[in-house]
Amino acid sequence: MKKRIKAKLLIVSLFTLYGAGAVCDVAVEGVGKFHPGREKALPGVEGDRNLTNTYSHWKDEKALEKSMAEKLGDEVMNYKNIRWLRPDEFNGEILFEEAKAVYTKAGTKGKSCASCHGDDAEKLEGVAAQYPKFDSTLNRMVSLTTRIKRCGELYVGTDLPVTSGSNNLLAAFVTAQSHGVPIQVDVSEGPQKASFERGRNSFFKRVGQFGFACASCHTPPSVLKKLRGMRPSTPYGDAASYPIFEFPDYPERHYLVTLQHQIKACASMSRMKTEPEGSEEYTDIEVFLRALSNGHKVNVLSSYYGEALD
Repeated sequence: MKKRIKAKLLIVSLFTLYGAGAVCDVAVEGVGKFHPGREKALPGVEGDRNLTNTYSHWKDEKALEKSMAEKLGDEVMNYKNIRWLRPDEFNGEILFEEAKAVYTKAGTKGKSCASCHGDDAEKLEGVAAQYPKFDSTLNRMVSLTTRIKRCGELYVGTDLPVTSGSNNLLAAFVTAQSHGVPIQVDVSEGPQKASFERGRNSFFKRVGQFGFACASCHTPPSVLKKLRGMRPSTPYGDAASYPIFEFPDYPERHYLVTLQHQIKACASMSRMKTEPEGSEEYTDIEVFLRALSNGHKVNVLSSYYGEALD
């Protein structure tokens, strides 16, 4: 009994002095291995049929309304009834007004975003549905937020870091020009396909202090089950809803959460080593997730705290 008490006191002392990481900093079984199901994760939102077979219940608005009329559970609809069905028009209107001010403001080079893309962003219709895309000057895939950062540097003369509120406002504003357009990220060949494969590997590989993979929560057996109040959905379809309005978190981002910020937040909670937003690894994961949502319509601005239809 005394030995057990001493062992417990030692563990408590380690937690107090060094935090949970000190105790967890040991070899975890499964790290470096792939979570099952990697070969089933293929481009196209219909692929969810091979993962959870719930696709028919949430594939579009009519399917969701039918599922709700039949009083199916939220998890059967992949939680799209809560987070995807209708755009948050109230908060969207306010944020898009703020975004328009950033979009039309001239930088040090005497130009604004509107100088190239039209006063009402009419030249950007459908563009966001194709991102991430390959950038020949950087020789890699880039997300929409990275493209905005690059355009600010090269053409406008405005600093727009990918984690800044101004960048995220513009990302939401540009994505809104693709509202209702099916996602169509090309990963058929070349560097685009290689990025998808790397992203898929990152999504399914067990890493970090807990030995988790992204797939540990977002594929069977954990997916669609409530985990400490969280709702882990499948990797199909959700990418169509980003950026998401998430009040009251992230006021410095105008309460907007981009897909890569969501990836980083999940990695942090899962005790994985995090990477900078805009990095090649996170962009590869975004390529993977967006390609899995190919064919699903863009929905902006959606709200994480949105209500289901009655």
